[in-house]
Amino acid sequence: MFQYNSRHKVITGIALLVWAVWHFLVRPPAAERYPNGQVKSSGGQVDNLNQGLWTWYHENGRKRMEGRFDRGKREGLWLLFSPNGDTLHKAWYSADCLNGPSTDYGPGNVVLRTVIYKNDRAVDSLPAGR
Repeated sequence: MFQYNSRHKVITGIALLVWAVWHFLVRPPAAERYPNGQVKSSGGQVDNLNQGLWTWYHENGRKRMEGRFDRGKREGLWLLFSPNGDTLHKAWYSADCLNGPSTDYGPGNVVLRTVIYKNDRAVDSLPAGR
């Protein structure tokens, strides 16, 4: 029959340990969803920091916000959208700080306001329509 210290117990123990480590430490978290089943956001992580392109969605499935992360910090162009898909805001980031133009849009993509930022501080503004 089986011996008390048989090899299958060791193999089973190792398999359970590998599964537990993957399940609790490595596996990406399940996507958050709205009550209607629509995904709230999508994107990747490296070392528990947001990495690469991230997209957030309205409950109707259209994009709410989109931008890139580099080791958890916002980088490059970030966009904010209305539930009907119109662009509401564009901003440029570098190392998680506003750097460059930050523009608010009205209906029909009309520019309402543009403010120029450097290291998260407003340094200039442009008239509407430019």
